[in-house]
Amino acid sequence: MNRDASGWHFQAILSGRPGKRSPVAALAASLASALLMAPSIGWCAPAVAAAIVVRTAAQEDAAPRYEMEKSADGSSVVGGICIDILRAIERFDPQIRFSGDQIRLPLRRVLSALQYGDIDAYCGLNKSAEREQWSVFVEPPLYALDYTVAVNANDNVQIQSLEDIHRLGANGTILVINGSESQARLQRLGGLEIDSSGNDQAANLHKLLAGRGRFFYRHTLGLRAEIRRLGLEDKIKILPVSLGKEYQYLLVSKKAPPEILDRLRRSISMLQASGELARIMARY
Repeated sequence: MNRDASGWHFQAILSGRPGKRSPVAALAASLASALLMAPSIGWCAPAVAAAIVVRTAAQEDAAPRYEMEKSADGSSVVGGICIDILRAIERFDPQIRFSGDQIRLPLRRVLSALQYGDIDAYCGLNKSAEREQWSVFVEPPLYALDYTVAVNANDNVQIQSLEDIHRLGANGTILVINGSESQARLQRLGGLEIDSSGNDQAANLHKLLAGRGRFFYRHTLGLRAEIRRLGLEDKIKILPVSLGKEYQYLLVSKKAPPEILDRLRRSISMLQASGELARIMARY
C-alpha cells in the first residue's frame, strides 16, 4: 500500500474490490479532491486555537499545597491544593495548559524563576512589597491561611496571642522554617525568641519533640498535613488559637505575556464565583 506526504490514500484504504470503486471509496476520493482544490478557491479549514502554555513549578515541603500522591498506575505524582486549582483553571479555559507543575523546587528558586521570567505563574503565595515589584497578585485570593503553633502533646501551656509567648522569654522559643514567610512575619513583630535553623516542617517537628524549642509556628493547613504524614498525632498537638491570617494568591510574573495575566484573572474570578475554589479547599 502506498503512502504520500498527506497520509494513507483514501482509495487504497476504503476501496472495494480491485478495479471497482465502492460508494464509500467514491465519496472519499471526492473529499480528497475537494481538499486539494480548497486553496485554489479560497477556502480553508477553521484554524484550531493554539494552546497557551503557562510555565509554572511546584514547591518542595509545601503540603498540602503541593504533595506527593500515587496515581492510578501506582506512579508518584505531585498533587495537592494548587495542582487541583491549576486543573480547574484548565477545565474552565481549555486553551490554557500549565507545564512544569510536576517539578518541585525550593521556594527560593521558585521566587527567582518568577522574578526573571523563567516561569510565568505560581500558585499559593501571600503578598509582600518585595514580591509585588516583579509579580502581579491575581485577585481574588485563592484561600486564607490561619497561623497557629504546635507544641508537645504533654505541654499544658495556654496562650491567646504572640504577646503571651513573648512574656515566656527564653522558655518560649519559637521554631520556624528558615527563609519562610513564617520567619519573616515573626521577625517583623520583633521581641520573640526565634529559632530558624530548621529547613523544613519535618525538621522542626522533630526539634519540637527533642525539646529544642517550645513552639512551632506555622499555618494550620501545613501543620495538620505534616503531622499526619509523619504519624505524630499522639505526640504533637496544635493549639486551638489563631495567631494571624494571610491570603494566598496566584502570582503572575511581570515578564509573562499580558494575555496570560488576563486569562488567569478571568479564570480565578469564575472559579470563586462558581464556588469551585471553596469546594477544592473543603477536600483538605
